Amino acid sequence: MKFALPLDARCSLYMHNPCTAPQFGIYAAHEQEGCILYSRLFVAPNPWQGGDCSLKADESSCPAELRGDTAHFVEHYGVLEAISGCRYLLVSSACENTKRAMRHAGIKLFGIPPFCNTIDKAIRHFLIGAKIAARPDMIVAAL
Repeated sequence: MKFALPLDARCSLYMHNPCTAPQFGIYAAHEQEGCILYSRLFVAPNPWQGGDCSLKADESSCPAELRGDTAHFVEHYGVLEAISGCRYLLVSSACENTKRAMRHAGIKLFGIPPFCNTIDKAIRHFLIGAKIAARPDMIVAAL
């Protein structure tokens, strides 16, 4: 199973609206000998980063004047270029347009709570919360 995480320029977890993330880490998880192994497959640049949206990195929602704008909504689909093939996008927050775009593409959003402020913590929370791993000791990062 493939999933994506928004990353900052240093490849650390990006804890804002994923549309403003510089890049995405694409990860895979699979079961092997009673363990859930996960690893990063690659890092994909956000094709929408620096686009026409006036979102700032610290904002979690599109500006009010753009929320209902169909052309702006379509811009959110640009993120799909980076996370194509993923079943989940792990996020700390997302604007309504991002939620709609992911829903239309069949990608489930999985919330990252504030205390999961590293990639490892976010992935472990996801694997337990999505009932992919039954126990934390089953999860192994494959390097």
